[in-house]
Amino acid sequence: MGRPPKVQKTKKRGKVCEAGGGENETQMTNAQLYLAVGVPILFNGLLFVFGFTMLLTKVNHLETKFDANFNLLVGKLMEMDSRLSKVESKLGIG
Repeated sequence: MGRPPKVQKTKKRGKVCEAGGGENETQMTNAQLYLAVGVPILFNGLLFVFGFTMLLTKVNHLETKFDANFNLLVGKLMEMDSRLSKVESKLGIG
């Protein structure tokens, strides 16, 4: 059998800590925990806001495009109505 892996020892706050874990393992501070949890949450929130803004922009663009096409269609229908009323008046139908 081979030799066990070499354990690297470091000195922190007067204690000897082994890199492989054990009783003397350092703990995560509150600030590290807040950063580890808070940064991804803030990042996801910003992505959500950005995505929602993009969606609203697209919907607004489609609404503007729809309004323009609808107004064009209404204009064509009014033009056709005026033409038909002229034909009706000439034929004496209307």
